[in-house]
Amino acid sequence: MGRGTTSPWIQIRLRYVFEGAIPPGIPTWFIAREHRFTTARHRPWRTGALLRHYDGAQFGLIELNQEARTLDLTVRGEEPQKFMYLLDDGLQITFDRYPGLRVNRKVPCPCRPGCDYSFDYERLLRRQRRDSTAECERTDEPIDIELLLRGIPLPASADRGSRDVQIVRLLDSINISVSGQSELLQREFTGLRNLQTVSCPTVFTLTRAYRIAGVHGYKVRLYCEEPGAWHHLPGGDGCYRVQNLNRWLHKIAQHLNRIAKLLGASLGMAVPVLGMAAGEITGRINDDLAGTKDLLELTRLAETPAVQDRRPEFEADYRAIHQLMTTLDPQRVWGGLSRTLTPEGSALYLCREHAALYRAPSPRPTDL
Repeated sequence: MGRGTTSPWIQIRLRYVFEGAIPPGIPTWFIAREHRFTTARHRPWRTGALLRHYDGAQFGLIELNQEARTLDLTVRGEEPQKFMYLLDDGLQITFDRYPGLRVNRKVPCPCRPGCDYSFDYERLLRRQRRDSTAECERTDEPIDIELLLRGIPLPASADRGSRDVQIVRLLDSINISVSGQSELLQREFTGLRNLQTVSCPTVFTLTRAYRIAGVHGYKVRLYCEEPGAWHHLPGGDGCYRVQNLNRWLHKIAQHLNRIAKLLGASLGMAVPVLGMAAGEITGRINDDLAGTKDLLELTRLAETPAVQDRRPEFEADYRAIHQLMTTLDPQRVWGGLSRTLTPEGSALYLCREHAALYRAPSPRPTDL
């Protein structure tokens, strides 16, 4: 599960334990869903598959043990968190095919090679509130709980409030110099919108466009939401003019601040798309990023302390965004962006080239 590299490899493991018999179709339905990550060199088999991320630096191994009623997911690479989140989402969608199916999460113990002990995921979450370590019941060795949980997403069964908090903490802790995490962060950012069931694009920049007779005009520019490859659309597609920002800016400032962080974290990772060179995309991101930051800075200077300390409800933020977007584009054309459902259940607003990546037919499990 690797390739030659000078960067350190990180491994994340998660075990799914079934309370009853494993239904037919697991993991073959999952493998069919994630077929875009399979390779001709490593063909999947009925009880497992080796998957490779687009970047070639992250690998995932899925293995079924019918006798033990377990399904192991191991992700290894330079930045495996993003692939783990994506593959776990795909497994949750697969499990949802079977009403009443009960699956418990376990975290295999890393204390030493060959250790067969697994920590209960829910118990680890509860223990983390009061302790920093947990003991392996085979060797009595203490294991750092944060290390055990690192890179493992909350299950789909977690309440929406917990998932909101997890995603926002992740986004608000962005270190703008760590560009390698941009795909994971962008995926979680759009995931927060999906939790709020907002039916419009939410990745956009806001910059000053003109000033006439003392009146400022502003430009809203939509971005394609492909995780790890955010980019503007060619020409003036996806751009809208707006004058009266007073009713919007304070409501969406926190959202814009996160977009600015994510765009900053993705600088230098642009690839050609829609006939635009990588340098053109990077240049546009730089310009939009600078303009958005300028607006946010002016907004903060104009705010009173009471407004600065206010952290509005996520639902209220997204209601304001939805109202703004549908006011700007009542026909919901979105500059050509199309709402695309990924195999992992996420809804993304994508350009035609990135949307096409998700529209290739999936093989049936019986073909694997």
